[in-house]
Amino acid sequence: MSQYLCPRRPARPVPVAARRIGAQLAVLRLDANLDVGEAAQVGRIRPEGLLAAEYGEEVLGRLARNRLLNAYRATEQQREDLASVLRILRAPDQDWTDDGRGHRRRRAAIEAPAQLMRIWVQTKFPAILRTPSYARVVDRHSGSVDERDLAAATARSEVFAAGRAGRAVVLLEEPFVRRVVGSRAVMAEQLAHLLHLQDTGLIGLRVLPAAARVPPHPPVVQLDFGSGRGRLAYGELELCTVYHTGPSQLDEFQQGFAGAWKRTLSLGESRELIAAAITHHQAGW
Repeated sequence: MSQYLCPRRPARPVPVAARRIGAQLAVLRLDANLDVGEAAQVGRIRPEGLLAAEYGEEVLGRLARNRLLNAYRATEQQREDLASVLRILRAPDQDWTDDGRGHRRRRAAIEAPAQLMRIWVQTKFPAILRTPSYARVVDRHSGSVDERDLAAATARSEVFAAGRAGRAVVLLEEPFVRRVVGSRAVMAEQLAHLLHLQDTGLIGLRVLPAAARVPPHPPVVQLDFGSGRGRLAYGELELCTVYHTGPSQLDEFQQGFAGAWKRTLSLGESRELIAAAITHHQAGW
């Protein structure tokens, strides 16, 4: 990219408006920590054209300018997400609440590097397991529909479903399997999605029968990042995400999950119960 770093001086007078817009583009590119070649690639323009625009020699079309601005903003968001991950992992023995706008997008960034997830489903499916229809119903009920958050959650779910993420073990409480969320069609689609994830080997899925007696357990998702890389757990609330990093608390969560897992139905029995629930939901359409 060195051939683009020393542009020639404009050969003709530069309009003031073009110079001002070009300077703004240059500042945003530098803030996003992108070199000219990278920025030109995401903007789908020639590097020479981007430099000419930054120096005010050319005026970019609206589409190219919007592509650049969106790319710069996305890069900035990714940097903020990474900072959130590091801040949580470097704060052991503390609970940390992320109640800022976009907390679900940041949570998706935190989930991404996890090698193993332990998910105990009690009241609603976590975002990483949701179908788009189920996600929209849950957001609408909470009154906090955010299209960008919904898009991020859907993208994260699709990445997981495509097998480009760590594995998960999922524990479903029997009453929740029979519960209707949104509509019977939405619930049937969501349960079928879980069986598909199980069939592809992405999740280990078991049902905890209603008759099983287990100690109360908070509906948290446990994330294990691998040997020497740490672990944490989070609780997914409507308007915020609460993270837990204390070793004793994480041990307690893990032991509670392991104890409940021993009382679940077998793999075949769990699948039969979920398949029967899908048929029941479909019959009520």
